[in-house]
Amino acid sequence: MSRARSASRRWRRRPLRDPRRAWAAIVAGLAVACGLVIAGAPSQGAAAKAPDLIRSHKWLSVQCVPGPSNTVRARIKVRMTVVNYEGLGGDWADHMEAKARLEPTTAGLNFTRRWSSWKTPYLVINKRHSYVINLTTDNLSATKAWKVHLKLIWHRTFPTRNIALNLYGKFNGGCTNGLTGASI
Repeated sequence: MSRARSASRRWRRRPLRDPRRAWAAIVAGLAVACGLVIAGAPSQGAAAKAPDLIRSHKWLSVQCVPGPSNTVRARIKVRMTVVNYEGLGGDWADHMEAKARLEPTTAGLNFTRRWSSWKTPYLVINKRHSYVINLTTDNLSATKAWKVHLKLIWHRTFPTRNIALNLYGKFNGGCTNGLTGASI
């Protein structure tokens, strides 16, 4: 028993016998503690972290517009809103953009289809911006089934990533009477 007790005492005293180890342990402990305090403390000039970008959108309408030679196109109306507050760089949008196109309801790639798009002028800080955007797609066959693909983008300054939403709506191309042939 006494041997085990003396061995455990020796082990506890061992770091104290070598002053270099003791000082190294103390310095490392203080460095870690200071690093944690500095990382957790807010800077004196900075206020509380600003919230994420305040934005909204509303798909107002989709209208079927008859075209020449048994073709149709979609007229889309959407509202985009952003609240630009004075914050740190990327917490506000400098432009808003809306894009629309008709896509077939069948499977396949649509990267070759042209977008109809509109982009806002530069948006200033400390103001709420709201735009009603009207887009008209290309003429496409009235005999096929289509869906509306609407892409909304809030452009932000680098290095903050842009916010993009892809929305889809049904579209009925049979609008020979000029009636609305779409549903959201």
